[in-house]
Amino acid sequence: MAFLQSYIAEDIVEPLLDFNVVLGQFVLGAIYQFSVNQGEPLRTLLSLDPEVHRWFENAEAGAEDVLPDTVAFQAGRLLGDGAAIVAGILEIIGGIGIGVGGTGAGSTLCLTGVGCIAGAPAMAVSLAAGAALVVQGAGTVEAGALGAIERISTLMAITGGESGSAPLPGDPVPGISGATYGGSRNNSPDQADIDYEIRVTGKNADEEDLAVYVNGKEFDWFDGTTLLDAKNWNKGGVNDVTRPDPFIQNVRIPKIIQDAIGQVNALRGTGATGIEWRVADEDIARALQDLFNRRGVNINVVWYP
Repeated sequence: MAFLQSYIAEDIVEPLLDFNVVLGQFVLGAIYQFSVNQGEPLRTLLSLDPEVHRWFENAEAGAEDVLPDTVAFQAGRLLGDGAAIVAGILEIIGGIGIGVGGTGAGSTLCLTGVGCIAGAPAMAVSLAAGAALVVQGAGTVEAGALGAIERISTLMAITGGESGSAPLPGDPVPGISGATYGGSRNNSPDQADIDYEIRVTGKNADEEDLAVYVNGKEFDWFDGTTLLDAKNWNKGGVNDVTRPDPFIQNVRIPKIIQDAIGQVNALRGTGATGIEWRVADEDIARALQDLFNRRGVNINVVWYP
């Protein structure tokens, strides 16, 4: 295992990170998740990337709360096939795949929907069914898996800020293992609520009817690996938790707490790192945060006017 770890570190991940940090972190996440599933996290491997290394300065390797919060790393955990990547590396070591100085050196890495990039390191792009598609000469496919490439191209578009088509219900949410897109069940008839949700979550116009689902619980959207809920709650409304009347105190607040606890419980075992409620009224936001703190509900409440 020590030999394999060193080989992956020096001949696979380092050149891949140098070539393209998004792809490098994607593969890093895939191999990390594979190693966790096998019960042996690869600390040396993960320490190669300076951004990853920061999370390990004051914590033990393998601790979920110190893993990098990059979309690429988390998407690699969710979408990458770590077992196939490691199997490809073993084939390369055994002389079946493309070696460091073999015919794959300097090949063109082609990403569906993105285009081709020349100069990819051979060891990085010759992972059988792992993460890359190598094209040589007139277009001979050397190794790769189209499904993985399509996901990586989507990932690169996200991290690069490029526009693309809206996700479809059932598609995985990039970077959050266990989260999928679905149709929103909470579309308010009040246009002001819809406008507020779009504005504070950063949804595009064609994403208006979508939501994010984690273990059956609905969230309005996401920011990195944080799940978002937009609350256009204002003074005097049915969700004004600052009001002392019996309905608010005895009916609404217990229901709000129940829903919040359900959301927190849904995050267990997923790639989500937190929940944030974005609330229109400052006093309501402050009162909600006080309620959550007293009840031990781990949700961050932020005032978004």
